[in-house]
Amino acid sequence: MLGFTIGSFVLFAATVLLLVASISPPTVAKLGFLNYHTAGTVVRFGVFGACRTGSGLANQCTSRSVGYNLNAVVAGFDFSDGMSNATRAFILHPIACGVSFIGFLIAFFSDRFGLICSSLITFVAFILSLICMAVDFAVFLYVRRHINSHAQGGASANLAVSIWLVLAATILLFLAQFIVLFECCCGGGKKKRQQAPMKEVA
Repeated sequence: MLGFTIGSFVLFAATVLLLVASISPPTVAKLGFLNYHTAGTVVRFGVFGACRTGSGLANQCTSRSVGYNLNAVVAGFDFSDGMSNATRAFILHPIACGVSFIGFLIAFFSDRFGLICSSLITFVAFILSLICMAVDFAVFLYVRRHINSHAQGGASANLAVSIWLVLAATILLFLAQFIVLFECCCGGGKKKRQQAPMKEVA
């Protein structure tokens, strides 16, 4: 079973998507979960902070931290403290990525028993990614609605690429746990057939 099976490939794809989402602002300024457009600049919200970018403007990013104050990122909107506290859960993004990668490695290098372990680890990665997705949508839909309801002068907010990457990764992890388990059953059956003794032909 060594090599790129369908299950290991799906796990690898999910891992890459979660990795890209995890290096959102302030690590990589252009990859955000939510973009706030105002006065020729864009504020991009990420996992560990946010960045303000614009034409002729050097990237201005917050320091990296587990959780951040939404009111400190965008002043004048009075976001709730509960939503700012919820950003601490964003730390689950790199954790889900790491667990998914472990599941991929086991699926890539293992035989039947390893694939069972990989399926279980993939289930854990799926749950973590599902929590990430739920928190992402809860926080950033709230922020988008709050900004669009109170913004003036043509300012607006919209969901960005990273949130869709987490959604796609969650779907892939959901599928991967069943694909890996199915490959385990098929591989095990094939191995048994190969080991069965040949009957002599009269």
